[in-house]
Amino acid sequence: VEKKETKSYAPRLHSLADLQAECNERFGYTMQETLNVAQSLYEKKLLSYPRTDSSYITTALARKFPSMLNPLLEIPDLKEEAEKVLNTPALMQKTARNKSYVNDKKVSDHYAIVPTDVVPDFNKLTQDEINVYDTVARRFLAIFLPPEIVNRTTIITDSNGLLFKTTGKVVVDPGYTRIYNRNTKDTILPNVQKGDVYSVKGVKLNADKTKPPARYTDKTLGNIME
Repeated sequence: VEKKETKSYAPRLHSLADLQAECNERFGYTMQETLNVAQSLYEKKLLSYPRTDSSYITTALARKFPSMLNPLLEIPDLKEEAEKVLNTPALMQKTARNKSYVNDKKVSDHYAIVPTDVVPDFNKLTQDEINVYDTVARRFLAIFLPPEIVNRTTIITDSNGLLFKTTGKVVVDPGYTRIYNRNTKDTILPNVQKGDVYSVKGVKLNADKTKPPARYTDKTLGNIME
């Protein structure tokens, strides 16, 4: 039995391609539909300029973290976490020094897509606009939250001289993923120790055939084009 603790940090901020990929996965939007909605939110001064290939923001913009986080208090799912960050200046200062998100050298013409300091009136937005704004808001808030910590476990079972390998994980701390309400597809393994003996309850051989690659989605096609 081998257990290894791993940490997974929040992903980079949205470039246009990243936003298009996530919105295609979450809502089924095409690349053009996501761009159109993001452009509308930009014109309403709720999001920064959408046509960007950068996933970083500048040091100057990071000084505005408090005012950029303030609109997130209007999103019920994010209000509690946003309040915690706003009440912890040291955390905002630490994030402002994190080169994974704030790096002047990685910003060319435009920085990553992030919320502005304008508080949205969701009653005046379309559902598509709410969806895209929510997607950007969650990615932005995630950079202030701790990493996801998991124990990745590998179990080697010896059954009459035949070795079987089982892999899975146990979430120790969901970290930033707690604002995404993700349903994990990972195998959760029992807490076994080296030398434990168990009875084999059954054996089954699964016959299968290879399948052709899945058809392109806007997400996978966009990644290839990028």
